[in-house]
Amino acid sequence: MRVDHSLAPTGRWYTGSGIYRHVWLDVVDSVHVPEDGIFARTGIVDFSLNQAELLVDTEVNSLETATELTLIHRLRDTQGKVVASISRRFNTTKDVTKVFEDKLNISAVKLWSTDTPYLYQLETQIWHGDKQIDNKQTRVGIRTIDYNAKQGFLLNNQAIELEGMSLHHDAGPVGAAVPDDVWRRRLQQLKDMGMNALRPAHTIFPNIL
Repeated sequence: MRVDHSLAPTGRWYTGSGIYRHVWLDVVDSVHVPEDGIFARTGIVDFSLNQAELLVDTEVNSLETATELTLIHRLRDTQGKVVASISRRFNTTKDVTKVFEDKLNISAVKLWSTDTPYLYQLETQIWHGDKQIDNKQTRVGIRTIDYNAKQGFLLNNQAIELEGMSLHHDAGPVGAAVPDDVWRRRLQQLKDMGMNALRPAHTIFPNIL
């Protein structure tokens, strides 16, 4: 694979040319969840009962009409234990994208925060009869956010002062193709300095953490 950047317009700063992020090729079934086809977000959180809802919207693309399909969501904790699950049966229509809305109820929920950034793993599968035809993994943090004039920013009903910075996508003399370990070291140093908020400047950061 190569990139021809010779005809592209110049930017307001030099970022180099070519591929400077991880690249992969996905091979999918005619019925599948597209890239970025899963949107998971926190629903209602009951702090007194330590329970929460996870709302999941799932896009399903289909290049053919198919029946006897099953969509399954399983939410696993950091030990791999399933803490919530839901499934539904559905049919598809050729060249039609369907969106399914599901809700998973979580007991003894572990909330994500800047000090304890707990992440669940959402496993999404599509089955055609007894054959699995797609499997997606999505990291999920459960938390609430709010903002008001009296208390400022609230994370999980607790006021928190944002201490952040803006960070560009490159690594100075290392260039734009930044090794993952460089990102981990840089972000860990910033965290150790007390930073709890980050503005990715102009470019999406690589998925490394």
